Amino acid sequence: MGRGLDRTLIFVGHSLQDQDLRAVILEAGDAEMRPRHYVISPSVDAVQERFWGAKRITALAGTFDDFVTAITAKGVSPFQGLAASTEVPSIPISAKFVKKNAKPSRDCLALLEAVTYVNAVTKTEPVSPKDFYRGYNPGWSAIEQKLDVPRYLTDTILAGHVLRGEADDPGLEVILIKAHAGAGKSVMLRRLAWDSAHDYDRLCLYVPPNAAINAGGIQEIIELCKERVFLFVDDAADRVRELQNIIGGLGPEKKHLTIIMAERINEWNVSGIQCSHLLTDEYELEYLSQKEIDGLLALLEQHRALGTLERATLEERKAALKERAGRQLLVALHEATLGKPFADIIQDEYSKITPETAQQIYLTICVLHRLAVPVRAGIISRMHGIAFEEFTKRFFHPLEHIVHTKYDEVLRDFTYEARHPHIAEIVFERILSNPEHRFEKYILCLKQLNIDFGPDRKAFRMMIRARSLIEMFPNHEMIAAIYSTALDSEQAR
Repeated sequence: MGRGLDRTLIFVGHSLQDQDLRAVILEAGDAEMRPRHYVISPSVDAVQERFWGAKRITALAGTFDDFVTAITAKGVSPFQGLAASTEVPSIPISAKFVKKNAKPSRDCLALLEAVTYVNAVTKTEPVSPKDFYRGYNPGWSAIEQKLDVPRYLTDTILAGHVLRGEADDPGLEVILIKAHAGAGKSVMLRRLAWDSAHDYDRLCLYVPPNAAINAGGIQEIIELCKERVFLFVDDAADRVRELQNIIGGLGPEKKHLTIIMAERINEWNVSGIQCSHLLTDEYELEYLSQKEIDGLLALLEQHRALGTLERATLEERKAALKERAGRQLLVALHEATLGKPFADIIQDEYSKITPETAQQIYLTICVLHRLAVPVRAGIISRMHGIAFEEFTKRFFHPLEHIVHTKYDEVLRDFTYEARHPHIAEIVFERILSNPEHRFEKYILCLKQLNIDFGPDRKAFRMMIRARSLIEMFPNHEMIAAIYSTALDSEQAR
Protein backbone atom coordinates (compact mmCIF):
# COMPACT_ATOMS: atom_id res chain seq x y z
CA MET A 1 0.00 0.00 0.00
CA GLY A 2 3.03 2.26 0.22
CA ARG A 3 2.65 3.08 -3.49
CA GLY A 4 -0.91 4.21 -2.78
CA LEU A 5 0.50 7.40 -1.33
CA ASP A 6 1.42 8.64 -4.80
CA ARG A 7 -0.74 6.53 -7.18
CA THR A 8 -4.41 6.72 -8.18
CA LEU A 9 -6.43 3.75 -6.87
CA ILE A 10 -9.64 2.36 -8.39
CA PHE A 11 -12.00 0.34 -6.17
CA VAL A 12 -14.34 -1.79 -8.28
CA GLY A 13 -17.47 -3.62 -7.16
CA HIS A 14 -17.31 -2.61 -3.50
CA SER A 15 -20.24 -1.35 -1.49
CA LEU A 16 -19.56 2.20 -0.41
CA GLN A 17 -20.21 1.05 3.17
CA ASP A 18 -17.68 -1.81 2.95
CA GLN A 19 -15.31 -1.79 5.95
CA ASP A 20 -12.42 -3.25 3.92
CA LEU A 21 -12.78 -0.42 1.39
CA ARG A 22 -12.65 2.18 4.16
CA ALA A 23 -9.59 0.47 5.70
CA VAL A 24 -7.70 0.52 2.40
CA ILE A 25 -8.57 4.19 1.87
CA LEU A 26 -7.19 5.01 5.31
CA GLU A 27 -3.98 3.15 4.50
CA ALA A 28 -3.64 5.20 1.30
CA GLY A 29 -2.95 8.32 3.36
CA ASP A 30 -4.58 11.63 4.25
CA ALA A 31 -6.83 13.16 1.58
CA GLU A 32 -4.76 16.33 1.26
CA MET A 33 -1.57 14.34 0.62
CA ARG A 34 -2.60 11.80 -2.06
CA PRO A 35 -3.98 11.74 -5.64
CA ARG A 36 -7.71 11.46 -6.41
CA HIS A 37 -9.08 7.92 -6.16
CA TYR A 38 -12.18 6.33 -7.75
CA VAL A 39 -14.91 3.98 -6.51
CA ILE A 40 -17.08 2.07 -9.01
CA SER A 41 -20.18 0.66 -7.33
CA PRO A 42 -23.58 -0.53 -8.67
CA SER A 43 -25.55 2.05 -6.68
CA VAL A 44 -24.29 5.60 -6.21
CA ASP A 45 -26.51 8.49 -5.18
CA ALA A 46 -25.91 12.24 -4.85
CA VAL A 47 -25.31 12.05 -1.09
CA GLN A 48 -22.60 9.41 -1.54
CA GLU A 49 -21.01 11.42 -4.35
CA ARG A 50 -20.70 14.46 -2.06
CA PHE A 51 -19.46 12.41 0.90
CA TRP A 52 -16.69 10.66 -1.04
CA GLY A 53 -15.92 13.75 -3.09
CA ALA A 54 -14.93 15.57 0.12
CA LYS A 55 -12.31 12.86 0.61
CA ARG A 56 -10.90 13.31 -2.92
CA ILE A 57 -12.64 10.12 -4.10
CA THR A 58 -14.92 10.16 -7.17
CA ALA A 59 -17.85 7.72 -6.88
CA LEU A 60 -19.09 6.30 -10.23
CA ALA A 61 -22.10 4.07 -10.88
CA GLY A 62 -21.27 0.74 -12.54
CA THR A 63 -20.54 -2.96 -12.11
CA PHE A 64 -17.34 -4.98 -12.39
CA ASP A 65 -18.49 -6.16 -15.84
CA ASP A 66 -18.95 -2.52 -16.90
CA PHE A 67 -15.40 -1.75 -15.74
CA VAL A 68 -13.90 -4.78 -17.55
CA THR A 69 -15.81 -3.95 -20.75
CA ALA A 70 -14.70 -0.31 -20.68
CA ILE A 71 -11.05 -1.04 -19.95
CA THR A 72 -10.91 -3.84 -22.55
CA ALA A 73 -12.34 -1.48 -25.17
CA LYS A 74 -9.24 0.66 -24.61
CA GLY A 75 -7.04 -2.28 -25.57
CA VAL A 76 -5.84 -3.02 -22.03
CA SER A 77 -6.46 -6.27 -20.15
CA PRO A 78 -7.43 -5.58 -16.53
CA PHE A 79 -5.72 -8.86 -15.55
CA GLN A 80 -2.39 -8.13 -17.24
CA GLY A 81 0.51 -9.06 -14.99
CA LEU A 82 -1.60 -10.67 -12.26
CA ALA A 83 -0.47 -14.01 -10.93
CA ALA A 84 -1.50 -16.01 -7.90
CA SER A 85 1.20 -16.58 -5.33
CA THR A 86 1.29 -19.78 -3.31
CA GLU A 87 4.41 -18.93 -1.34
CA VAL A 88 4.14 -18.58 2.43
CA PRO A 89 5.91 -15.39 3.56
CA SER A 90 9.07 -15.94 5.56
CA ILE A 91 8.44 -14.74 9.11
CA PRO A 92 10.86 -14.92 12.07
CA ILE A 93 8.33 -16.52 14.43
CA SER A 94 8.20 -19.59 12.17
CA ALA A 95 11.37 -20.80 13.94
CA LYS A 96 9.10 -21.58 16.91
CA PHE A 97 6.48 -23.49 14.88
CA VAL A 98 6.23 -27.14 15.95
CA LYS A 99 5.54 -28.13 12.32
CA LYS A 100 8.14 -26.37 10.20
CA ASN A 101 5.95 -26.40 7.06
CA ALA A 102 2.93 -24.88 8.86
CA LYS A 103 1.11 -22.15 6.95
CA PRO A 104 -0.39 -19.36 9.11
CA SER A 105 -3.75 -18.00 8.04
CA ARG A 106 -4.17 -14.49 6.65
CA ASP A 107 -5.60 -13.32 9.98
CA CYS A 108 -2.60 -14.68 11.81
CA LEU A 109 -0.17 -13.03 9.37
CA ALA A 110 -2.06 -9.74 9.73
CA LEU A 111 -1.66 -9.91 13.50
CA LEU A 112 2.05 -10.66 13.22
CA GLU A 113 2.46 -7.71 10.87
CA ALA A 114 0.68 -5.41 13.33
CA VAL A 115 2.51 -6.41 16.53
CA THR A 116 6.23 -6.62 17.29
CA TYR A 117 7.70 -10.10 17.64
CA VAL A 118 10.23 -9.07 20.29
CA ASN A 119 12.42 -12.15 19.85
CA ALA A 120 13.32 -10.93 16.34
CA VAL A 121 14.20 -7.34 17.31
CA THR A 122 17.97 -6.96 16.93
CA LYS A 123 19.81 -3.86 15.78
CA THR A 124 17.92 -0.62 16.28
CA GLU A 125 18.79 2.98 15.48
CA PRO A 126 20.77 4.35 18.46
CA VAL A 127 19.23 7.02 20.67
CA SER A 128 21.25 9.74 22.38
CA PRO A 129 21.53 8.90 26.10
CA LYS A 130 20.89 12.55 27.00
CA ASP A 131 17.69 12.53 24.91
CA PHE A 132 16.52 9.37 26.67
CA TYR A 133 17.15 10.80 30.13
CA ARG A 134 15.16 13.88 29.09
CA GLY A 135 12.12 11.69 28.41
CA TYR A 136 12.47 10.49 24.80
CA ASN A 137 11.91 6.75 24.41
CA PRO A 138 11.89 5.70 20.72
CA GLY A 139 11.04 2.04 20.48
CA TRP A 140 13.66 -0.46 21.57
CA SER A 141 16.80 1.67 21.22
CA ALA A 142 17.26 2.59 24.88
CA ILE A 143 16.53 -0.99 25.96
CA GLU A 144 19.07 -2.46 23.56
CA GLN A 145 21.66 0.14 24.66
CA LYS A 146 20.90 -0.65 28.34
CA LEU A 147 20.26 2.99 29.19
CA ASP A 148 17.42 2.17 31.59
CA VAL A 149 18.11 1.62 35.27
CA PRO A 150 17.32 -1.96 36.42
CA ARG A 151 14.10 -1.95 38.49
CA TYR A 152 13.33 -4.30 41.34
CA LEU A 153 9.77 -4.77 40.05
CA THR A 154 11.14 -6.09 36.74
CA ASP A 155 12.89 -8.91 38.57
CA THR A 156 9.77 -9.60 40.65
CA ILE A 157 7.59 -10.07 37.57
CA LEU A 158 10.21 -12.05 35.69
CA ALA A 159 10.64 -14.45 38.63
CA GLY A 160 6.93 -14.73 39.40
CA HIS A 161 5.46 -14.97 35.90
CA VAL A 162 8.10 -15.57 33.21
CA LEU A 163 10.61 -18.04 34.63
CA ARG A 164 8.21 -20.69 35.93
CA GLY A 165 8.48 -24.22 34.62
CA GLU A 166 5.69 -25.95 32.69
CA ALA A 167 4.69 -27.88 35.80
CA ASP A 168 3.74 -24.57 37.46
CA ASP A 169 1.50 -23.44 34.57
CA PRO A 170 -1.05 -21.05 36.16
CA GLY A 171 -3.47 -20.84 33.24
CA LEU A 172 -4.54 -17.46 31.84
CA GLU A 173 -2.73 -14.51 33.45
CA VAL A 174 -3.70 -10.85 33.16
CA ILE A 175 -1.14 -8.66 34.94
CA LEU A 176 -1.39 -4.89 35.40
CA ILE A 177 1.51 -2.53 36.14
CA LYS A 178 0.22 0.84 37.39
CA ALA A 179 2.24 4.03 37.77
CA HIS A 180 1.98 7.80 37.74
CA ALA A 181 2.85 9.73 34.55
CA GLY A 182 6.60 9.88 34.02
CA ALA A 183 7.36 7.04 36.45
CA GLY A 184 8.97 4.85 33.78
CA LYS A 185 6.23 2.26 33.21
CA SER A 186 6.58 2.22 29.40
CA VAL A 187 10.35 1.74 29.64
CA MET A 188 9.89 -1.02 32.21
CA LEU A 189 7.28 -2.80 30.06
CA ARG A 190 9.70 -2.87 27.13
CA ARG A 191 12.49 -4.09 29.41
CA LEU A 192 10.25 -6.93 30.61
CA ALA A 193 9.43 -7.91 27.03
CA TRP A 194 13.08 -7.67 25.90
CA ASP A 195 14.51 -9.73 28.77
CA SER A 196 11.74 -12.33 28.52
CA ALA A 197 12.43 -12.79 24.81
CA HIS A 198 16.20 -12.35 24.55
CA ASP A 199 17.43 -13.70 27.88
CA TYR A 200 14.85 -16.42 28.51
CA ASP A 201 13.57 -17.24 24.98
CA ARG A 202 9.91 -16.74 25.82
CA LEU A 203 7.55 -16.02 22.92
CA CYS A 204 6.85 -12.30 23.33
CA LEU A 205 4.54 -10.04 21.31
CA TYR A 206 4.53 -6.29 21.98
CA VAL A 207 1.48 -4.32 20.86
CA PRO A 208 2.30 -0.90 19.32
CA PRO A 209 -0.16 1.96 19.98
CA ASN A 210 -2.14 1.69 16.74
CA ALA A 211 -2.03 -2.07 16.20
CA ALA A 212 -5.23 -4.12 16.12
CA ILE A 213 -5.14 -7.44 17.98
CA ASN A 214 -7.64 -10.29 17.83
CA ALA A 215 -8.33 -13.56 19.60
CA GLY A 216 -8.14 -15.68 16.43
CA GLY A 217 -4.59 -14.65 15.58
CA ILE A 218 -3.32 -15.16 19.13
CA GLN A 219 -5.02 -18.55 19.41
CA GLU A 220 -3.43 -19.68 16.13
CA ILE A 221 0.05 -18.62 17.30
CA ILE A 222 -0.39 -20.66 20.49
CA GLU A 223 -1.51 -23.67 18.42
CA LEU A 224 1.38 -23.34 15.94
CA CYS A 225 4.08 -22.90 18.59
CA LYS A 226 2.67 -25.05 21.40
CA GLU A 227 4.06 -22.71 24.06
CA ARG A 228 2.93 -19.84 26.27
CA VAL A 229 2.55 -16.47 24.57
CA PHE A 230 3.43 -13.30 26.49
CA LEU A 231 1.46 -10.31 25.20
CA PHE A 232 2.70 -6.86 26.31
CA VAL A 233 0.19 -3.99 26.13
CA ASP A 234 0.93 -0.35 27.06
CA ASP A 235 -1.84 2.22 27.68
CA ALA A 236 -4.14 -0.66 28.53
CA ALA A 237 -7.18 1.47 29.42
CA ASP A 238 -7.57 2.31 25.72
CA ARG A 239 -7.96 -1.38 24.90
CA VAL A 240 -10.51 -2.52 27.48
CA ARG A 241 -13.05 -3.80 24.94
CA GLU A 242 -10.32 -5.35 22.81
CA LEU A 243 -8.90 -7.19 25.82
CA GLN A 244 -12.36 -8.36 26.87
CA ASN A 245 -13.00 -9.70 23.36
CA ILE A 246 -9.65 -11.49 23.26
CA ILE A 247 -10.08 -13.15 26.63
CA GLY A 248 -13.71 -14.04 25.88
CA GLY A 249 -12.94 -15.20 22.34
CA LEU A 250 -10.07 -17.57 23.12
CA GLY A 251 -10.83 -21.23 23.54
CA PRO A 252 -8.90 -23.67 25.74
CA GLU A 253 -5.67 -22.10 24.43
CA LYS A 254 -6.13 -19.07 26.68
CA LYS A 255 -4.57 -21.06 29.53
CA HIS A 256 -1.30 -20.59 27.61
CA LEU A 257 -1.54 -16.77 27.48
CA THR A 258 0.01 -14.17 29.78
CA ILE A 259 -1.04 -10.55 29.20
CA ILE A 260 1.22 -7.97 30.87
CA MET A 261 -0.29 -4.48 30.73
CA ALA A 262 0.81 -1.01 31.84
CA GLU A 263 -1.29 2.08 32.50
CA ARG A 264 -1.32 5.37 34.40
CA ILE A 265 -3.11 5.02 37.73
CA ASN A 266 -5.62 7.78 36.99
CA GLU A 267 -6.42 6.46 33.49
CA TRP A 268 -7.02 2.93 34.77
CA ASN A 269 -9.25 4.21 37.57
CA VAL A 270 -11.44 5.99 35.00
CA SER A 271 -11.41 3.83 31.87
CA GLY A 272 -9.98 0.49 32.90
CA ILE A 273 -11.94 -0.22 36.04
CA GLN A 274 -14.57 -2.22 34.10
CA CYS A 275 -11.81 -4.68 33.19
CA SER A 276 -10.46 -5.06 36.75
CA HIS A 277 -12.30 -8.33 37.36
CA LEU A 278 -10.12 -9.95 34.69
CA LEU A 279 -6.85 -9.14 36.50
CA THR A 280 -4.97 -11.99 38.12
CA ASP A 281 -2.14 -9.82 39.49
CA GLU A 282 -1.60 -6.09 40.00
CA TYR A 283 1.62 -4.16 40.72
CA GLU A 284 2.49 -0.50 41.27
CA LEU A 285 5.77 0.95 40.00
CA GLU A 286 7.01 3.16 42.82
CA TYR A 287 9.88 5.63 43.13
CA LEU A 288 13.47 4.43 42.92
CA SER A 289 14.97 2.55 45.87
CA GLN A 290 18.43 3.54 47.14
CA LYS A 291 19.99 0.74 45.08
CA GLU A 292 18.12 1.94 41.99
CA ILE A 293 19.24 5.53 42.65
CA ASP A 294 22.85 4.31 42.78
CA GLY A 295 22.36 2.50 39.47
CA LEU A 296 20.81 5.55 37.82
CA LEU A 297 23.64 7.83 38.96
CA ALA A 298 26.16 5.36 37.55
CA LEU A 299 24.36 5.42 34.19
CA LEU A 300 24.18 9.24 34.17
CA GLU A 301 27.90 9.45 34.90
CA GLN A 302 28.76 6.81 32.28
CA HIS A 303 26.87 8.71 29.58
CA ARG A 304 27.91 12.20 30.73
CA ALA A 305 24.33 13.19 31.47
CA LEU A 306 24.76 14.38 35.07
CA GLY A 307 24.17 18.02 34.20
CA THR A 308 24.54 20.24 37.27
CA LEU A 309 25.26 17.14 39.38
CA GLU A 310 28.60 16.69 37.65
CA ARG A 311 30.35 19.01 40.13
CA ALA A 312 28.67 17.37 43.15
CA THR A 313 30.12 14.60 45.28
CA LEU A 314 28.59 11.12 45.15
CA GLU A 315 26.78 11.69 48.43
CA GLU A 316 25.42 15.02 47.19
CA ARG A 317 24.22 13.32 44.00
CA LYS A 318 22.42 10.64 46.00
CA ALA A 319 20.83 13.28 48.22
CA ALA A 320 19.66 15.30 45.20
CA LEU A 321 17.67 12.34 43.85
CA LYS A 322 16.56 11.09 47.25
CA GLU A 323 15.10 14.52 48.12
CA ARG A 324 12.75 14.09 45.19
CA ALA A 325 11.57 10.67 46.32
CA GLY A 326 7.88 10.22 45.66
CA ARG A 327 7.94 12.31 42.49
CA GLN A 328 7.94 10.99 38.95
CA LEU A 329 11.29 9.66 37.75
CA LEU A 330 11.13 11.99 34.74
CA VAL A 331 10.64 15.02 37.01
CA ALA A 332 13.39 13.95 39.40
CA LEU A 333 15.88 13.51 36.56
CA HIS A 334 15.22 16.98 35.17
CA GLU A 335 15.25 18.80 38.48
CA ALA A 336 18.32 17.01 39.82
CA THR A 337 20.42 17.44 36.68
CA LEU A 338 19.22 20.91 35.62
CA GLY A 339 18.79 22.48 39.04
CA LYS A 340 15.36 24.08 38.48
CA PRO A 341 11.69 23.12 39.03
CA PHE A 342 10.55 20.84 36.23
CA ALA A 343 7.65 23.02 35.02
CA ASP A 344 9.94 26.07 34.90
CA ILE A 345 12.46 24.13 32.81
CA ILE A 346 9.78 23.13 30.29
CA GLN A 347 8.29 26.64 30.08
CA ASP A 348 11.72 28.21 29.61
CA GLU A 349 12.46 25.69 26.85
CA TYR A 350 9.21 26.67 25.11
CA SER A 351 9.88 30.40 25.36
CA LYS A 352 13.22 30.03 23.56
CA ILE A 353 11.78 28.30 20.46
CA THR A 354 12.03 30.44 17.33
CA PRO A 355 10.54 31.30 14.88
CA GLU A 356 7.02 31.75 16.28
CA THR A 357 5.57 29.29 13.74
CA ALA A 358 7.78 26.55 15.18
CA GLN A 359 6.60 27.49 18.66
CA GLN A 360 2.94 27.27 17.60
CA ILE A 361 3.49 23.91 15.88
CA TYR A 362 5.03 22.60 19.10
CA LEU A 363 2.06 23.89 21.11
CA THR A 364 -0.39 22.11 18.77
CA ILE A 365 1.60 18.89 19.13
CA CYS A 366 1.51 19.23 22.92
CA VAL A 367 -2.27 19.82 23.03
CA LEU A 368 -2.75 16.40 21.42
CA HIS A 369 0.28 14.41 22.57
CA ARG A 370 -0.54 15.11 26.25
CA LEU A 371 -3.29 12.54 25.58
CA ALA A 372 -0.58 9.97 24.71
CA VAL A 373 -1.44 9.90 21.01
CA PRO A 374 0.89 10.49 18.04
CA VAL A 375 0.02 13.64 16.08
CA ARG A 376 -0.38 12.97 12.36
CA ALA A 377 1.48 15.19 9.90
CA GLY A 378 -1.85 15.75 8.13
CA ILE A 379 -3.20 17.61 11.18
CA ILE A 380 -0.18 19.92 11.36
CA SER A 381 -0.36 20.46 7.61
CA ARG A 382 -3.98 21.62 7.77
CA MET A 383 -3.66 23.74 10.93
CA HIS A 384 -0.40 25.49 10.06
CA GLY A 385 -0.22 25.16 6.27
CA ILE A 386 3.05 23.22 6.61
CA ALA A 387 3.64 20.09 4.50
CA PHE A 388 5.97 17.44 5.93
CA GLU A 389 8.71 18.36 3.46
CA GLU A 390 8.52 22.00 4.54
CA PHE A 391 8.57 20.96 8.20
CA THR A 392 11.82 19.06 7.72
CA LYS A 393 13.42 21.99 5.86
CA ARG A 394 12.29 24.90 8.03
CA PHE A 395 11.45 23.56 11.48
CA PHE A 396 13.56 20.47 12.05
CA HIS A 397 16.43 22.40 13.63
CA PRO A 398 14.32 24.76 15.83
CA LEU A 399 12.44 21.73 17.22
CA GLU A 400 15.30 19.21 17.29
CA HIS A 401 15.31 17.20 20.55
CA ILE A 402 11.95 18.82 21.44
CA VAL A 403 9.70 17.25 18.79
CA HIS A 404 10.38 13.75 17.53
CA THR A 405 9.22 12.56 14.11
CA LYS A 406 8.67 9.02 12.88
CA TYR A 407 6.84 7.21 10.10
CA ASP A 408 3.91 5.14 11.38
CA GLU A 409 3.47 1.98 9.32
CA VAL A 410 -0.12 1.51 10.51
CA LEU A 411 -1.25 5.08 9.81
CA ARG A 412 0.87 5.31 6.63
CA ASP A 413 1.78 8.82 7.68
CA PHE A 414 4.50 10.71 9.53
CA THR A 415 3.70 11.55 13.14
CA TYR A 416 5.02 14.04 15.68
CA GLU A 417 5.42 13.68 19.45
CA ALA A 418 6.78 15.71 22.34
CA ARG A 419 9.48 13.95 24.34
CA HIS A 420 6.87 12.63 26.79
CA PRO A 421 3.11 13.11 27.31
CA HIS A 422 3.82 14.53 30.78
CA ILE A 423 6.01 17.24 29.24
CA ALA A 424 3.26 17.98 26.70
CA GLU A 425 0.78 18.34 29.59
CA ILE A 426 2.98 20.93 31.28
CA VAL A 427 3.30 22.95 28.06
CA PHE A 428 -0.49 22.81 27.65
CA GLU A 429 -1.18 23.97 31.21
CA ARG A 430 1.56 26.64 31.43
CA ILE A 431 1.32 28.20 27.97
CA LEU A 432 -2.47 28.01 27.69
CA SER A 433 -3.20 29.16 31.24
CA ASN A 434 -5.58 31.84 29.91
CA PRO A 435 -9.01 30.14 29.47
CA GLU A 436 -9.78 32.10 26.28
CA HIS A 437 -6.49 31.11 24.62
CA ARG A 438 -6.92 27.51 25.76
CA PHE A 439 -10.45 27.43 24.37
CA GLU A 440 -9.37 28.81 20.96
CA LYS A 441 -6.52 26.29 20.59
CA TYR A 442 -8.70 23.45 21.84
CA ILE A 443 -11.41 24.18 19.26
CA LEU A 444 -8.86 24.45 16.42
CA CYS A 445 -7.34 21.07 17.28
CA LEU A 446 -10.74 19.39 17.75
CA LYS A 447 -11.86 20.51 14.29
CA GLN A 448 -8.84 18.91 12.61
CA LEU A 449 -9.26 15.42 14.07
CA ASN A 450 -10.36 12.66 11.71
CA ILE A 451 -11.93 9.90 13.79
CA ASP A 452 -11.40 7.39 10.98
CA PHE A 453 -7.83 7.25 12.34
CA GLY A 454 -7.26 5.43 15.63
CA PRO A 455 -5.08 8.09 17.36
CA ASP A 456 -7.46 10.88 16.33
CA ARG A 457 -10.42 8.86 17.60
CA LYS A 458 -8.73 8.39 20.99
CA ALA A 459 -7.85 12.12 21.19
CA PHE A 460 -11.41 13.07 20.18
CA ARG A 461 -12.90 10.85 22.88
CA MET A 462 -10.60 12.18 25.59
CA MET A 463 -10.99 15.84 24.57
CA ILE A 464 -14.78 15.73 25.06
CA ARG A 465 -14.65 13.85 28.35
CA ALA A 466 -16.98 15.80 30.65
CA ARG A 467 -14.83 15.63 33.78
CA SER A 468 -11.77 17.00 31.96
CA LEU A 469 -13.74 19.84 30.37
CA ILE A 470 -15.18 20.95 33.71
CA GLU A 471 -11.66 21.08 35.16
CA MET A 472 -10.19 23.01 32.21
CA PHE A 473 -12.86 25.57 31.32
CA PRO A 474 -14.51 28.05 33.69
CA ASN A 475 -17.98 28.38 32.17
CA HIS A 476 -20.71 26.29 30.58
CA GLU A 477 -20.71 28.37 27.38
CA MET A 478 -17.20 27.21 26.47
CA ILE A 479 -18.04 23.59 27.24
CA ALA A 480 -21.25 23.79 25.20
CA ALA A 481 -19.31 25.26 22.25
CA ILE A 482 -16.80 22.40 22.45
CA TYR A 483 -19.58 19.80 22.37
CA SER A 484 -21.21 21.61 19.46
CA THR A 485 -17.93 21.59 17.53
CA ALA A 486 -17.42 17.90 18.32
CA LEU A 487 -20.93 17.07 17.10
CA ASP A 488 -20.44 19.04 13.87
CA SER A 489 -17.09 17.32 13.25
CA GLU A 490 -18.57 13.86 13.85
CA GLN A 491 -21.51 14.51 11.53
CA ALA A 492 -19.15 15.80 8.83
CA ARG A 493 -17.48 12.38 8.78
